[in-house]
Parts: sequence; C-alpha cells; structure tokens
Amino acid sequence: MQSRDCQNRDAEEGAHVFYAYVKSLGINEHTFNMARSIGSSNIIVVYDKMYGKNCPYIEGFRKSKIVCVDKTELIDIINSDYKNIPILFQCNGFSHLRHAKHIRRPYDKIMLSVHCYWGGLWYERGVSLLTYLYYANTVDLWHFMSKRSKEEYFWFRRAPLNSCVLPLGVEGMFMERKTRDGEKRDVAGNKIEHINRTENIVYIARFEPWKRHAFLLKSLAPILKGNVRLYLLGDGSIRNNIEHLVERLGVGDNVIFTGNVDRSTVHSILGNARLAVTVSPSETFGWCLLEPYCMDVPLVTTNVGIAGEIVQDYRNGFVLHPKCSKKEFCEKVVLALKLFDKVDNSPAKQLYTWDNFGRNMARCYESLMSMPQP
Repeated sequence: MQSRDCQNRDAEEGAHVFYAYVKSLGINEHTFNMARSIGSSNIIVVYDKMYGKNCPYIEGFRKSKIVCVDKTELIDIINSDYKNIPILFQCNGFSHLRHAKHIRRPYDKIMLSVHCYWGGLWYERGVSLLTYLYYANTVDLWHFMSKRSKEEYFWFRRAPLNSCVLPLGVEGMFMERKTRDGEKRDVAGNKIEHINRTENIVYIARFEPWKRHAFLLKSLAPILKGNVRLYLLGDGSIRNNIEHLVERLGVGDNVIFTGNVDRSTVHSILGNARLAVTVSPSETFGWCLLEPYCMDVPLVTTNVGIAGEIVQDYRNGFVLHPKCSKKEFCEKVVLALKLFDKVDNSPAKQLYTWDNFGRNMARCYESLMSMPQP
C-alpha cells in the first residue's frame, strides 16, 4: 500500500474508488484490467482479503503504484484522507452498489457498471425493473458493455440520459495475427493436445448452464468428425456433465477441454482456429466475441452482447437469434467453414483496446465530478 503522505496528496484532488473484487472469486482479470487502464494517482482499488485469488492482482496494482485497500478499511480511509473531498465510486455490480450506497456522502457520485445481469432469462426482466426502481435515485451514471445489454436491461422504458455504453478492452496481443507455435498447457500445467491447424472451432465460456454447452454439442455433433475439432476453453460447475455428454454423443476424439488457460494460450488457440462460436442467450459484453474478432477469426454467434456491432453476415461471420434451432446453428457453422478462412477486422478492432476504455472512463469520471452538487 502507498504511504499515508502519498494518499493525502491524492486527497487534495479527490478520489476514484474502484471496486475490483467479484463476490466469492476475488479480483478477476477484466476488473483488474479495467482498474489498471483507468489508473491514476488518485484511484483507490477496493478488494476483499477473504479471497486468496486477489494476491497476484494486488501485486500488479502495487507495481503500478495504485493504492489498494480491503473493503473493511475503506470507510476509515475516506474519513481520514478524503473528509469533505468528493469521491466517485465505480461499482462493478449491485453488491458493490449496496456498499457504496451505505457509505456515500451527499457530494459523492456513483457510477455503476452493470455486470451481473443475464437479460436472456425471463425472470431477469423483473430483476432489471426492480433494481432500477430501487436504485434510480442512487446511481449517477449507468454503464453498460454493449448496446444490446443496455436495451435488454431497460426493456420497460427508454434508457435514461444518465446511461452510457463503453465496451471493455482487449490486450494488445489479440490485435496480432501471428501466434507462436509450440507446446501449450493449461493453468494447472497440463498439456493441451492437438493445437494444430485443422478445422478448429473455439468456444470461450465458463461451464455454467446459461452458456448452453449442451446445445452447442448437440448442434455440432453431426460435423465433429475427421479433422473438425471443437475447443472448449474454461471451467465451471457443469463441466463433468458436459464431458459425459461428449462421450454419449461419441465425439470424444474431436472435443478438447482445455480448462482455465491464460490469455497467451487463448491467443495461441485462436491463432490456429478456423471459427469461433457463441451460443449463450445473453452476454452483458462478450469477451468470447471480442477476442476472436480482434484476431480476425470468423464468428458464428447468437445475437448477444456486442455481436450486432462487430459481426456482419457474410462479411466476417453470422449472427443468429438467441433462440435459434440446433439445425440452424449447425447450418451456419458449416457455411462459415466453407466461406471463411481468416477475415480482416482491422478497420474497427483498434477501438476495443484497454487504452481506449481507460480514456473513455476517465472522461466519464471528469464529467460526473464536474456536475453541480445537489
């Protein structure tokens, strides 16, 4: 942690409190990159020391000279170093918002990034209505990751003026087409087999029910033979069930489970991919879309998250209705394998960098903090 003298100097300019932890998981990669891209001398990153997974990211923040405090220490820091100084609370989800609402002062501002929301599920329509009604007077700026997630959340009314769309960023390596060949391993050190240039199809998603791995496997089972392979990147609660399904479908030789892998391995796998797919009914943003897009890999995806903004039919992939049939999805995958090898997304993909995200967020911060106090 930075020294108290340094914090006091920062206090003279106000502060941005950035909630970087995810409930039960600690700090994850995209919230780490969000905070680091915005990082300045007056940003305070809030973590939860109960979760050990915070540790490598905490070190990363400290190397960048960003102040890190446990959430239990935040009130004391505010009262001692930022008394009567305006603070902007950057909340990444509703659990953070509840904490910020409890400790904010009349002259503080709150910006909420809506992460924990799956608009494709029917009951979430009610959740979006209730959370908006409850927090409408608390949130100064509603931040969404894509136009579609904003439209899904505000299904019951026109989106208010204090809302914005700022997509997350992608690391620089995903702007590069070339990838290094060689042996690849998952985060546990296990070797990943078969990374060679065949008809590789890639799906990047946690193994959770709403990611619809079963739908994907049943859709593609007729073509998962010969040199057509499906890479399933990630881990999660239903992975064992999906592994059993793969065996029942008789496609075990053509489906590769990589487990959780680092970004360089994702880059390597996508560098040897013919196609990337997404089948979830809703995405607040969609790294599963943006990383392949930035590596010029064609996409076949349901119309979720940022899909409608980056994918154009017959140019760099296909966008289907979230409730499309298995037959429709398989037909589009087969057509994409015939039509596309690599595509060229270079005119637009530079928009989706962490540097751009940081600049956009900084402008939002400045605008909010310059608003007159109530």
